[in-house]
Amino acid sequence: LPRVAQRVRIEVERCLRGALAGELEVIRPDADYVLLPGHRGPFFLGQTAASGYQVLGRLGPDTYGLEEVEAAILAARG
Repeated sequence: LPRVAQRVRIEVERCLRGALAGELEVIRPDADYVLLPGHRGPFFLGQTAASGYQVLGRLGPDTYGLEEVEAAILAARG
């Protein structure tokens, strides 16, 4: 597969930090995979001035599950 960025629409069901909710259009940077309709899982999103929201983490479909991400965030907060 070619390494190209994707512009995708995602449905934010739950936000662990911040106040995002609903459907968002985000940029998934160049990677060795593509997001397909129906893909689910936790994503780290960031807002950029140039392109709106961008996927900052989970640059592969087989990374950490939601429970692991939530536990790490809670542990980092102390």
